[in-house]
Amino acid sequence: VMLPILKLFFSEKANRRKSALNILQQKRNMTRTQAILFGIKSRQKSIGLIPSIMKTMTIVSVDVARITFFTLVKVCIFTPLKLVRRTIHTVKKALGMNVKTKEGR
Repeated sequence: VMLPILKLFFSEKANRRKSALNILQQKRNMTRTQAILFGIKSRQKSIGLIPSIMKTMTIVSVDVARITFFTLVKVCIFTPLKLVRRTIHTVKKALGMNVKTKEGR
């Protein structure tokens, strides 16, 4: 049951799309919208306009779901853990315990 969900979030196709988007944005100076329109036009030649638009909408919706998922994980899991770690650090420091600190803080 989890395998299809994991494939959705960690697929090779998604990594290739992300790399292609970065190349179009950095080397060809395209905006995200221009890159999406470029994809529609290039796909239109092989599968037609309507299927190309539908495929693009599917890709964009999957990418939005992926971004939303990872943002939620970051906010709901990593941020509270970071807060707990900092709280423990502050309490130990207030109690006069030896606390390891990173340089630059």
